[in-house]
Amino acid sequence: MGTEANKFKSPGGHREGIAPIERLRADFRVVGAVLRQRWLTFRSYPVAFYMWPLAFLMSFAAVMFMAKAFSAVPTGLDSPEASLVPPGPNAGIVTTETVGPSGAFPDFRPFLLVSTVLWTYIEGQLYLGFSVESEMKRGTAETVLATPASRWAFLTGHALFQFVRSTLNAFASVVFGVVFFGVPGVLGPNWVRTLCIFFLNLLLVYGYGLMLAGALVVVRSGFFSYAWDCLIPLLAGSTFSVSVLPPMLRKVALAIPLTHGLDLLRWSAAGYPTVLPPRMEAWVLGISAVLLPIMGHAVFKALERVARKRGTLGQF
Repeated sequence: MGTEANKFKSPGGHREGIAPIERLRADFRVVGAVLRQRWLTFRSYPVAFYMWPLAFLMSFAAVMFMAKAFSAVPTGLDSPEASLVPPGPNAGIVTTETVGPSGAFPDFRPFLLVSTVLWTYIEGQLYLGFSVESEMKRGTAETVLATPASRWAFLTGHALFQFVRSTLNAFASVVFGVVFFGVPGVLGPNWVRTLCIFFLNLLLVYGYGLMLAGALVVVRSGFFSYAWDCLIPLLAGSTFSVSVLPPMLRKVALAIPLTHGLDLLRWSAAGYPTVLPPRMEAWVLGISAVLLPIMGHAVFKALERVARKRGTLGQF
C-alpha cells in the first residue's frame, strides 16, 4: 500500500516511479475520460444540443450578408480599407483595376469566410481557460486539479473536444458559404501551405489557452475571461485587417503573434495582402508556434502553484 502511494506526488500532480510508457498511457486515459465527460455533458441539454448547429449557421449567415454589403460600399483609393484588396495583376498595389472602376470595395466574402473558419478553432482552444472556469462553477475544479492525474492531459482533453466541435463548425461554414453564398475556393491553389499555416495557428492559440487557464486559476473574475475573449479578436483582426485600427492600437495588434497568423492565413487562402511582408510574418508565426505552448504550460504550472500555496484552488 505504501509503495503504491509513493508512486504519486499529489501536491504538484507529478507522478513518480512510473515508466514513461505507463505515464503516457495514463495521460491518454485522462484525455479519453475528459472527452467522454464533455460529450455526456453536451448531450445532457437536448435543446442546446440540437439548436447548436442552427444557431451557428444563422450567425454565420448574418456575417456573410455583411460581407456582401461591405463588398458594395464605395471606398477611396487612399482609404485604410484599400489594403484589403486582393492582389490583381499589380499585386499589392491599389489601383482602379483592383478596386473597381467605380471605386467599389472588392469581394469581401472569402476574407470573412477564412476568418470565421479559423476563429472557430481559436475560440475552441481558448476554451481551455473557460473549461477551468466551468469546473469552478460546478464546484469540481479543486477535485480535478488535486488529483495526481496530469493537468496537461485534463486540459488537452477539453481542447480536443472543442477541436471536434470547431471542425464541424468549420465544415458547415465552408459548405454553407460555397453553396448558398457562392464564395470562391477557400483553400486556394497553395492548399498545403494554407494547412501548414492553419496548424501553426492552432499551436499558437493552444499556448494562449494554457495561459488563460492558469490566469483563471488565480484571478477570480468572470470579467477577465470575457474581456480576453472580446479583446483578442478585436486586436488580432479576426474579421478585418489591423491596418484600419488607430495607430496606437495597431502597434499593440502587431505585437500579438496571432495577428500575423490570421493575416498570413488570409494571404495564403484568399490572396489578401499582408500587413507585413509574408516572409517576416511566417517567421513570427513559426517561432511563436514553438514558444507559446511551452510558455503557456510553464505559466499554467506556475500560477497553479500560486493557487495551491494560497489554498484557493478551485474557488470562483
